[in-house]
Amino acid sequence: MNQQPNNQQPIWNPAGTTPPDEVGATNSDAASQDNPFAADQSINASPERIPASYAIAPALGEASPALGEASPATGASSQVTFEASHLPNAAEIGGTNAFHGSDESAALPADSSRSMAATTPVSAPREKSNLVARVITALIGIPLVALLVWRADSAVFNGVIGFLALFSLRELSKALRAAGTPLVSSLAYPALLALLLVQPLTVAHPRLGGMIIWLLPFLLMVLLLISGVQRYPTDKRVSLQSLALTLFATLYVGLFVFFILLRSLRLSPFEDPPLGTLLMWLTVVSVWSGDIVAYFAGRKFGRDKLTPLSPGKTWEGAIAGLVATMVVSVSVARQLQIELQHGLACGILISLAAPLGDLAESFWKRELQIKDSGGVLPGHGGILDRCDSLLFAAFAVYLYALIFIM
Repeated sequence: MNQQPNNQQPIWNPAGTTPPDEVGATNSDAASQDNPFAADQSINASPERIPASYAIAPALGEASPALGEASPATGASSQVTFEASHLPNAAEIGGTNAFHGSDESAALPADSSRSMAATTPVSAPREKSNLVARVITALIGIPLVALLVWRADSAVFNGVIGFLALFSLRELSKALRAAGTPLVSSLAYPALLALLLVQPLTVAHPRLGGMIIWLLPFLLMVLLLISGVQRYPTDKRVSLQSLALTLFATLYVGLFVFFILLRSLRLSPFEDPPLGTLLMWLTVVSVWSGDIVAYFAGRKFGRDKLTPLSPGKTWEGAIAGLVATMVVSVSVARQLQIELQHGLACGILISLAAPLGDLAESFWKRELQIKDSGGVLPGHGGILDRCDSLLFAAFAVYLYALIFIM
């Protein structure tokens, strides 16, 4: 959400008058320029006074009496800022009708009392450019992920996953700090690192490693509360919200550990390839396939909105993605010689868990009023934007394998 800078005079003039030192034009001047705002004078119509960084393009659709029309004096790209109460709702602005990869910047906070800006609906050239960037990133990323899953030894795989987890926590930490609720970083990062490093212990000593994994959240909670008590009398006091979100964010990003745990599964020491490698690849391919089918099905057939969390997502896209995920999961299971019932069960779990993972991250972004968690992956956003579905899917498949396969 774009905030109005402190050194910028407000563009909206609630008093209904135009200060003489800001606008040198009179009503007759404005009328001579055929300015549709001339009769009201409640808008500063000077083009150079209107920053493009927090503006609403007139291309939001047909102009309503509340929004008015664009001023010819400022050109086709003229932009003005309105209070949120003058904006159409998210469904009216909505971007592409895709289940995944939609223009989620169309989602507006429910609190219309705040002064905010809405983005312009994505134009066709810009949408095409974004799709090209997504495809190029995918063409580079897919072979790298395949090599990581199939060829990397455990140390390399665990190291890469650990880096992605720490980077994701950094993305979330930056967003929370910008929202005014910083994490207690001195505890969040060490706790996440400890969670990731406990995996080798889990392989060597399953009972001890499992006990540590389940006890770690409670240990982090105790340490956070102690930190809050210690800092209370000082100028570095932390709020209860910061303590709670530190615990919540660390555990959420800590779901990356299930990538490591899932890939480490073995039915016997002599398996080649191990069961965990097969299940990890099945999970990745199924999630990606569901994403792709849901994206294009939503664009082509999407009509019914799935949730206000992400107005671009539709029921049509969701159902298409669910079916595609199950079909691909069964097909990959057959190719990898995984029993059919396990392939089908994993497909059902992934088809449900992956969309929930995507919506869970959308909930974070809506609450923090950001479009993407980051920008490191062109066309996709941040690391969390790309891995959100996989986090829930890997967790679900690991639990299934632990209970029904191992």
